[in-house]
Amino acid sequence: MKQLYCYPETTQQRKSFRKLNSLIKNAKDMGFKIPKNDGVRFHLKFDLKSVASAGMATYKFYHNEMSIRLHKFGLEKYKDKFNRTLIHEFAHILQFTNYPNSKPHGREFKMLMRKLGESPSRCHNYDLKSTIPGYTAKNTFTYRCRCRTFQASKIRHNKILRGHSYICNVCKATIIKA
Repeated sequence: MKQLYCYPETTQQRKSFRKLNSLIKNAKDMGFKIPKNDGVRFHLKFDLKSVASAGMATYKFYHNEMSIRLHKFGLEKYKDKFNRTLIHEFAHILQFTNYPNSKPHGREFKMLMRKLGESPSRCHNYDLKSTIPGYTAKNTFTYRCRCRTFQASKIRHNKILRGHSYICNVCKATIIKA
């Protein structure tokens, strides 16, 4: 790779940077194709703030740019457990370069994860909502039926306002605003 861009600010970010460098070396030793000095830029960023995604890998063909983005606050809370997310995203980078027409979490991806020493599952169990300073669930509305109360999203709430009705799967009653 021509350049690996990373601007680590914390100890955990520096550990992730070192881990990525060792993953790149191991992948080369295993014989996987890694973009060499052909102008491909590689970024490791710590800028995700989603409550659903712990990491993201992208390969922009037209810009000759690959990047792995990690959840900044999740990395600090879950520390070394977050290495699994880094390995998962690096497996996607290897997949882009070695098996460009394969499915994102398909057979080739699972094989790459195993070779990198991780199980090929694709979901994490990090509580990312609690990691974001000042995060509060926005636009949720309380509804009830005969047996319970629950939170509905803004989309579901608006559908109910427009006349759509929902039935509780347990008590079979119509759901109404609490």
